Amino acid sequence: MARQNFVLKMLEEKGEAVWKPKGHSMTPKIDSGDQVKVRNCSPLVYRVGDIVYAKVRGNYYLHLLTAIDTSAGHGYLSRFQISNNYGHVNGWTDAKNMFGICVQIKEKVILTNQQITNRIVESAAKIEVPTTVLATRTTIK
Repeated sequence: MARQNFVLKMLEEKGEAVWKPKGHSMTPKIDSGDQVKVRNCSPLVYRVGDIVYAKVRGNYYLHLLTAIDTSAGHGYLSRFQISNNYGHVNGWTDAKNMFGICVQIKEKVILTNQQITNRIVESAAKIEVPTTVLATRTTIK
């Protein structure tokens, strides 16, 4: 039996996950063992430069969002490029494999609830998204 992805389970059940990831691919933004908080959110929230929890080619990463391809459309129709903090590109993934955005590293809040809300409103205004779509994966606790 495969090991369960506890981060993904927490994001799906509680809307957020707090853990201490190990590894050096994100230093100095995140040092190995730093506590991080990731929140589940709508694809409308993501911006280049954000730290996101995503699945690329079967692997789960807490890495940088380095490009967004909106040629097919915005939000759920976008593709996202995931890379480490040293410029290595892990690959492209779609919105269904984008599970959350890092909002806190140790005690430092890097994205507030208000900033998340503002991003959703700003993006929705640009592309005229129906409010029923906005309600999906945008719960802020």
